[in-house]
Amino acid sequence: MPASYGREAAQKELEGRRYAACADLCAEALAVEPENLDVRILRARALMALRRDEEATREVSRALRWHPDSSEAYRLLGELAIRRGKLTAAATFLAHAVRLAPDDATSLGLLDLVRSSSQPTVAVEELPAATATVGCSVLASLAAEKTEPSASRPRRMAAGSQAEQIGLQGFGRYLVDIGALTPRQLRAALDYHRRAGIRVGAAAVALGFLSEPRVEWAAYDYHSTRHVAG
Repeated sequence: MPASYGREAAQKELEGRRYAACADLCAEALAVEPENLDVRILRARALMALRRDEEATREVSRALRWHPDSSEAYRLLGELAIRRGKLTAAATFLAHAVRLAPDDATSLGLLDLVRSSSQPTVAVEELPAATATVGCSVLASLAAEKTEPSASRPRRMAAGSQAEQIGLQGFGRYLVDIGALTPRQLRAALDYHRRAGIRVGAAAVALGFLSEPRVEWAAYDYHSTRHVAG
């Protein structure tokens, strides 16, 4: 099978959340063209979604043997380290990804998140597989907040305030109200929600802000409260 065809078919399987099929298609394509970086990275992401992190790490390591300057491979190593709670290692990998691709907003955002976090707030085992589909594509806004001159922040925030206020309604706002998330964490979860196409609660779990059981309980309580109020 040509690697280009395998990549396209595998991408469709990944987008359809058929992770095992994606991983198998990638393996077939890599048997023909083992140095194909895109297919190798795609297989690593599918394996991450399947909770097969050790295999994913091996795939990324193989990718780096062929392509030692791949910023995406180093970013994936950073994501895998985050999932294991190894924040020092994650910061090292992500910093190298940024050196290789200074304009990569995803790596910048993850690096900012790791450096501002003292400890992960959720165990790797609690992360639902569906949230690992695209990795942690997050937080360009947080990186901007850190580097942007303070005098310019109010204008930027005001310009986007209408859209943000819409996003801060509902369940996300409720998570802040009950103290489950900080406003900054909610903004990060909303950003992940928009990029990855998953629910806000699942985004908060994927970023390590909440455990899945906590989100389930909060969702139940939120909808029960709305039902009573209605």
